[in-house]
Amino acid sequence: MILLKTDIVGVIFLIIYILFTFTVMITPSILTFLLYKFAKKKNKVLKIISLCFFIGVTIFMSYQSYKLITEDEKESFGPKYETVEIPQKIGGVLICESLYTADFHSWDYNISYCYKENDSLYQIGTARYSGEKWKKDEQFVKYGNWLLLKVSNSSDSDKLIIFNIITKETNEFIVSPETIESNIIWKSENIRSQLNYSSTISKIIDVNTNGVFKVEYVYRKEGRTLFDKHGEREIVYKVDAKNGIPRMVEIKKM
Repeated sequence: MILLKTDIVGVIFLIIYILFTFTVMITPSILTFLLYKFAKKKNKVLKIISLCFFIGVTIFMSYQSYKLITEDEKESFGPKYETVEIPQKIGGVLICESLYTADFHSWDYNISYCYKENDSLYQIGTARYSGEKWKKDEQFVKYGNWLLLKVSNSSDSDKLIIFNIITKETNEFIVSPETIESNIIWKSENIRSQLNYSSTISKIIDVNTNGVFKVEYVYRKEGRTLFDKHGEREIVYKVDAKNGIPRMVEIKKM
């Protein structure tokens, strides 16, 4: 099941992370301060030693905090460029040129794919992983004269890259709420839904060697109640063996 993303969850996580980091950073200084208070009652030499230790620990932890923040900012906000080569089970190598960027709200991996087969190199498409980890594990699925590659299109939708091994041509099929709900099969189901809501999610969950792929679609219900806002359907597509165009064939309740 797809976990719906909400801003409030992100805010809560950020608050917990800040509190945890602050606690970890300040604890050594508090302990050394307590040591100083204890030593202050004993003798002057121990008092001076503990005071120096307290000042040293405070300076060290302050430096580490500054270093952590600046390094995280540099790493988190990018831009960061990376080339990743993923050996394919069907043969050949998928070459991924990645550009990572981020801001305070989210982050993006923008990927450009090339397929290397023997000494030939083919541009096959792009992907965007937004607000999610790019796992660097994409694998082609071979179906007749077609290679199928499931990738992310955005934070709430996927797409299927369809590469013809004969003509070397590529098509992309975006699985979005608009694509799903404009289909005649969806309309025939008379499912009451509302488009253009941020909580609608359409993700490919399986692609097999028969050219069939399944999509989990979470949609906003029309006439919803407080505790029943969303509906879910499994959308089944099949790629046409002749022209490589995906066709919706079935809608299942989940």
